[in-house]
Amino acid sequence: MKKTIKLIALALVLTLSVVMLASCLPPNSNPEKAIEKLKGNDYKAAEDDTVLPLIFAGLGIKDVDTIVTGTAVIDKKIEHVTIIYFEDADAAKAAWDDVKEYAEKEDKEEEDSDWTIDKFGKMIW
Repeated sequence: MKKTIKLIALALVLTLSVVMLASCLPPNSNPEKAIEKLKGNDYKAAEDDTVLPLIFAGLGIKDVDTIVTGTAVIDKKIEHVTIIYFEDADAAKAAWDDVKEYAEKEDKEEEDSDWTIDKFGKMIW
């Protein structure tokens, strides 16, 4: 009986570990698949490859290809995700400092903010 309980507990720990590791992965590098995944997690998601990239260009952040945004209400709290896709990894690297500075400034201005910003390849989210 003890061995069975230990095996079940071990299986549960392993399953939760895999789920936790998978949740730490960066967003999908394909905007269409990222939208599908967001919608699958009850987010209202959209893609913009014209207006927002032009606004970013006006702010000095060049080579923005597409921007995916998603919003959901989770536990009575509004959750928002923004993924900026650049033309290539070098463009994302060049824009990293500016985007990070903006996010940190916005995070300080919000009382109940928990912004997280990261970069992977040609994406910043």
